[in-house]
Order: sequence, then C-alpha cells, then structure tokens
Amino acid sequence: MIPSLKGVILFGAENASLFYQKENFVSGRDIYYIDIRHLSEKACLFLVSCLDTLTDKYSYSYGLFPDLLKKEKIKLPVDVHGNPDWDYMEKYIEKIKEKIDHTEERLSQEKKILKQDIVKRKKSKNS
Repeated sequence: MIPSLKGVILFGAENASLFYQKENFVSGRDIYYIDIRHLSEKACLFLVSCLDTLTDKYSYSYGLFPDLLKKEKIKLPVDVHGNPDWDYMEKYIEKIKEKIDHTEERLSQEKKILKQDIVKRKKSKNS
C-alpha cells in the first residue's frame, strides 16, 4: 500500500471524526482528507477544532462525505482584510499548548510529592 499525504485533516464518513494527520498514513475505506499542507500544524489544529463542531450532525447512517462537508460553513477569526487570521489561530493554539505543558508539569510535581508521602506513611506504619 502507498502511504497517503501527511499534513492533512482526515475525516471518516461513518463516524465524522476529524483530526490532523502530521505523519504519512495508510487508510481504509471512506476515509477522506482536506489538503491543508500549506498551513502550519497549529493553524490546522485550530481548524480541526472548528470543523469538529459539525460532527454532531452526522452519524453512521448519515455520513460526512466530501460533498456534504463542502456545503458546511464554519466561523474563523479574520484579519482586518476579512481573510482567515492564521497568525491568531497559531498563537491561540500555542497558548493552549503552554497551558497544557504547565498543567502537566504541575501534575508531575504533585505526583512526586504524593509518592514521597506514600513512602513516608508506609515507613512510619512499619516502624
């Protein structure tokens, strides 16, 4: 099998899942993609979150096919000229990633503290 393009948004007709595919992939039946290779990964992630708002309308019996997706409309931030503001979208995703990284770091520190506390309690219990 020949791998498909990387850097695209994939979606399945049967479950209307959308996600950014940053690596080459091999897919099965009824998997489609939106070619957005000209956009940055962060802009694509923002776009996926906007497109994801459409998925409730589609189900296994009423799948999301490319012709239906083309008829859909989503709202995007725009610049002063009315064009999609890709820079804003990238910065927005960057801020979210920073918050996630900060939260993961904080949780990791809390986990270490809890482990130390458990070890201390076990030692004091065995003494």
